Amino acid sequence: MSRSSLKQHDSERMEELEQAFEVFTRTSRQLSESYAELETQVSSLSQELAAARDARLRELAEKERIGRRLEQLLEALPGGVIVIDGEGRVRDANPAAESLLGRPLEGERWETVRDRSFTGELRSTGEVQLRTGRRVSISQRSLEAEQGRIVLFTDVSETRALQELVDRHQRLSAMGEMAARLAHQIRTPLSAALLYAGQLETGRLGDEALPRIGGRLAGRLRQIEGMIGDMLMFAGGGRRDDEVLGVDELFAEASGQIMARWRGRIQLAVEGGRGLNIEGSRAALLGALTNLLNNAAEAVQPQAQSDRQVRLKAERQQERILIRVRDNGPGIPTEIREQIFEPFFTTRPQGTGLGLAVVRSVVEAHRGELMVGTPRKGGVEFLLSLPEAADGRRRANPRH
Repeated sequence: MSRSSLKQHDSERMEELEQAFEVFTRTSRQLSESYAELETQVSSLSQELAAARDARLRELAEKERIGRRLEQLLEALPGGVIVIDGEGRVRDANPAAESLLGRPLEGERWETVRDRSFTGELRSTGEVQLRTGRRVSISQRSLEAEQGRIVLFTDVSETRALQELVDRHQRLSAMGEMAARLAHQIRTPLSAALLYAGQLETGRLGDEALPRIGGRLAGRLRQIEGMIGDMLMFAGGGRRDDEVLGVDELFAEASGQIMARWRGRIQLAVEGGRGLNIEGSRAALLGALTNLLNNAAEAVQPQAQSDRQVRLKAERQQERILIRVRDNGPGIPTEIREQIFEPFFTTRPQGTGLGLAVVRSVVEAHRGELMVGTPRKGGVEFLLSLPEAADGRRRANPRH
């Protein structure tokens, strides 16, 4: 190769090297700039991540603080709180719930806890009795953020006991006046009873007069016994040992007593009652029912014998049992309708004035209402509205 050719070749090679070096320098500069930009972005992201982490830590700390506060609040609540998940298991329970329902609770199936703790079927709201004898008010709500529900319990045993005590004291505070009025009411049948007893004592009555005078004496003594019984029932508030009662059984017993007393002098129609149950004192509720039926029977006596109609009916309305006692007698004047439930108010010469006062006392003691109305066809209808037994299908003490 000639010297000129070598020189030309070297010149071209040098030019290629210069171009390559220039490309390398430019690429290096770009890489440096990209690295610097990347470092800036990494630093910015690190700062953002640190800020987000700090914010997250603060949020978690705040949630933990709120959680501890809620936990302390739940522990301090006097009422029971139970959280049930979507599978029907108790997920959380506060100490008040454990005190009311016993342990264990957490992890248990709610059906198991319910069956071992309560005497009857639970509804979404209302009052129910525990197997320990205490009464609780229950309220249930669905959880909004997840499946499941929260159940709240409030022990109302002391409240109910205090209410009954206040009612009893109010009744006893009026006993002085009532005793004086009762003594006045008893005086008339007692005087008659003493008169009949005196006639029997002389021994001068004939065989035909003995049963008649003896019957009159027994009648006056039964009248006095009824007055005293009504007074004791009114003073006691009408509550004794509670049990789940079949309305049809009460109807059968009450109608049997009424028909035995009135011996065909009334027509008694009984409707409904089967499958309906109420909770309360059998003696008190039966006494209230027969009292209303006796009033109805007496009210229809002025009618012709074939038209003396008394009707006894029961039906369910939501979670209440409605018992209606209707007659086709002359009715109650509007001006005295508000007075008929007052003790010793009566429009009958031989009435004690305690019958309807006792009925109202019994009904209110069973958390019910007593109302009176006038049917379109005339007469009077008394309506008893009582809570249906918590477990309407089961009876505590069935009678065969």
